[in-house]
Amino acid sequence: MTHLSQEEIADQLVTILRSLGFSWVTRGISPDADIYEDLGFDSFDLYDVLLSIEEHFNIIIDEMRLVDVRTVGAVVSLIELSLSD
Repeated sequence: MTHLSQEEIADQLVTILRSLGFSWVTRGISPDADIYEDLGFDSFDLYDVLLSIEEHFNIIIDEMRLVDVRTVGAVVSLIELSLSD
């Protein structure tokens, strides 16, 4: 896959989240938004999102990397890291 900027990854992440029914997530969401507190995700939601991210970007994300992921920006960075692996 070609190199994507963090903004492009974030836009695609919003598209993924909206397709999963998280219609309140909008483009331009703050990278500091907490995925649990601000977006209301639980661990099952995050797992569903992870599967969709892997399918969309054709990557595999090590689930152990998710332990410290709390913000939208951290998810974007994780995707960016996985794209470069």
